[in-house]
Amino acid sequence: MDYRSRLFLSHARASPGGDADRHRPTGPTSQQGLLAQTPERRRLKKSAGKQQIRLATLNIGTLKGRYRELAAMLKARRIDIAAIQETRWKGAKAYDIGEGYKLFYVGTNNDRNGVGLAVAEPYRDAIAEVQRFSDRLMKIVLITETRRLHLFSGYAPQTGCTNAQKEEFWTLLDDKTAEVPPEDIVIVAGDLNGHVGSDSDGYRCHGGRGYGTRNADGERILDYAEAHGLRLINTFFAKPAAHLRTYYSGGKDSQIDFVLTRRRDFRLALDAKIIPSESIGPQHRPLVVTMSIELPREKRNDRKNAARVKWWKLKEQTADVIANIDLPPINAANTAWATLANSVQTVASEMLGATKPGRRRIDRLTWLWTDEVQEKLRQKKKQYQQFLAAKTPENWKVYKEAWSAAKPAVTSARSAHFESLYQKLDTREGEKEIYRLARSRHQKTLDIEKFYGVDNENG
Repeated sequence: MDYRSRLFLSHARASPGGDADRHRPTGPTSQQGLLAQTPERRRLKKSAGKQQIRLATLNIGTLKGRYRELAAMLKARRIDIAAIQETRWKGAKAYDIGEGYKLFYVGTNNDRNGVGLAVAEPYRDAIAEVQRFSDRLMKIVLITETRRLHLFSGYAPQTGCTNAQKEEFWTLLDDKTAEVPPEDIVIVAGDLNGHVGSDSDGYRCHGGRGYGTRNADGERILDYAEAHGLRLINTFFAKPAAHLRTYYSGGKDSQIDFVLTRRRDFRLALDAKIIPSESIGPQHRPLVVTMSIELPREKRNDRKNAARVKWWKLKEQTADVIANIDLPPINAANTAWATLANSVQTVASEMLGATKPGRRRIDRLTWLWTDEVQEKLRQKKKQYQQFLAAKTPENWKVYKEAWSAAKPAVTSARSAHFESLYQKLDTREGEKEIYRLARSRHQKTLDIEKFYGVDNENG
């Protein structure tokens, strides 16, 4: 074969019946061939079976009256861990906000600042440490299958704050980031109050797909990221402007919320985008990042206790339980007693219920999440979506009215619950309930409830 023939064959295009991207042989049952192994399919196949977690960051404005709404949003969006800023909660504790989410928070003033981290129920037992540094910075340490994960929640001073306040925050964040061992995973999430711009302009930490125009506070963010070898994850994914803007105020919008991780671990990031339709925060929208990180799973079989009947409910159903117990004939005392005990146990278990060993009790806060509250919040969200579709003064006015109507509904539900609780505690049975309630509340404020991970080679 001459040179021209070989050249022609090497550039020949495959016919429809050729070998290029041909379907594989059909299976004996489905009679359908497999799809061609395109690069996209190979990438999906490689990531299949790996555990993914969804991280979020949100400046909520205030958590007062909104924590149950926050929990509902996190569950609906399947968010596993969320960094929350401007909570305006005073103290350094943990609190169950509903739907299995536990919020670790710190704050020194009820009027400003405060940060927190909300963790979903499956990941609460992987927490090894909770460290609170100031009312603008805290972190939790989780144990993954291979390494420790240090997750920061930060709230940088706003543009109007003094340079001394800004320097104090960035110095603290610099120091705490530098303390993380180089082999561990670092994730910094929060409202960093700076514009990094749309282009990278030579910064390796910037992906060139940001939003807006860079300012001095944005350069400070980039300098911090470069110094610690971090990348701004939400500047590396091509998204429309609506999925990049994190802040809206007075007709202006910008990108000031970020999630950062080490350059080495950037490959774990699968996606990053804003959810513009979520209006739980008055000015900010949640930024959600999906990452491929596997946390240790609890081995429940090794930690299960025996199921117990809920005997404390007997007072409410005493007559019904007794009526359903079968009394055995008394032929032999021991046999009759064993039969009766078995009958009582069976009936009580069916009617009163039994505990579920190895499963944490999740407080759904149904007393706060009433039908009226849910309807008011649905209307608020609906009106906000209508405003996004047509940004007119009329739609904005209707949305603000729906926003204002939701607050009294939450206040009314809370007042009704506590009034009923106080009436119950005033009774004779309520005296015992006080101690049980105190123990339960103390347990919920603990940072570390259980810990099933392996911290290091020593245990």
